[in-house]
Amino acid sequence: MPENLTTWKARVWAMGMGAKVGEGAAEVVTTKNLIIRLQAPRFFVQKDEVVLSANIHNYLKTKKTVQVKFELDGKTLEPVPVDGKNPFSELNLAIEAGGEIRVDGRVKVVQPGEAVVRMKALTDEESDATEQKFPVYIHGMLKTESFSGVIRPDKDSGSVHGQGPRRAQA
Repeated sequence: MPENLTTWKARVWAMGMGAKVGEGAAEVVTTKNLIIRLQAPRFFVQKDEVVLSANIHNYLKTKKTVQVKFELDGKTLEPVPVDGKNPFSELNLAIEAGGEIRVDGRVKVVQPGEAVVRMKALTDEESDATEQKFPVYIHGMLKTESFSGVIRPDKDSGSVHGQGPRRAQA
C-alpha cells in the first residue's frame, strides 16, 4: 500500500449459529514521509509556454537536503532557460522537518504527441517520484464539433447539416 496515499476503510459483518451476529470497522491510513506532487495542466497545446511545478513535502522528523530532478520525455516539451540556465537541472534543496517547498520550471510546447513529465525527490532516508503522461494538441486545430437534431416519431431517420464538408446521418 505505500503508493496509495489515502485512508482505507474496512467493514465486516458476520452471522453465526442461531441469532449470533457481529460487526466490525477499522481505518488504515497509508502515507509517505516525503512526497512530491506535480502541478501541470491536463493537456498541452503546441506553441504554449507553461510552468510545471513540483511541491515537495517533508514529513520526516529532521531537516533534509532533497535532490530534486525534473525529466521530460516525448520530444514535445523543451525547457525554457532562465538566465541562461536550464530550469530542469538537478537541484539540492534544504527542507525543514514538517516543511514544504515549491520548484517551478517553464517549458515550451514544440510539437504534438504525448508528453511525459517525471519528477523525483531523493533523500538519504526516503524518496518519492511521480510520472504523468499528457496529450499535446496541434495549435489551431478544431477539437470539438457539436451538432443537434431531431428524429421525428413518424420518421425512421434524420440528418444534421454542419458548417463544413462533414455531414452526419442517423
